Amino acid sequence: MKEPMPSKENHSACSDSIRQSALFASLVSQQANMALMFLGRLPTEGGDKPPVDLDMARVCIDTLEMIEAKTRGNLTPQELDLLQRQLTALRMCFVETVDAATPQPMETSRSPAPEPNPESGASGKTPQSDGEDRKRFVKKY
Repeated sequence: MKEPMPSKENHSACSDSIRQSALFASLVSQQANMALMFLGRLPTEGGDKPPVDLDMARVCIDTLEMIEAKTRGNLTPQELDLLQRQLTALRMCFVETVDAATPQPMETSRSPAPEPNPESGASGKTPQSDGEDRKRFVKKY
């Protein structure tokens, strides 16, 4: 038995759905690339280090999050997967960029506290290197 030929309406609806999926994927990819550009992750033509603009990267990521919220329940599994993967990757890149831009506190090596000097008198005060006097309580037997 021969399958019926798809009608013009079915063909039109199918091609419209495919076109919309392609446009959606293009929109998501465009926003993701903009975010990557603002995060300094895309190479420049001159090979220079790309500038970082965290505020604009955040706007691009927020836009994708808004699209995710507003289209919830209306995406195909493939569209949803694309959107969620892009968001996850962009969030990780954002965190890595922020961590790289934040100056890390230098670990200061603490020198051991100076031993109390029995010759310093009964007060137990010993001058510190930073000019601050601290009381040292010395137990004498």
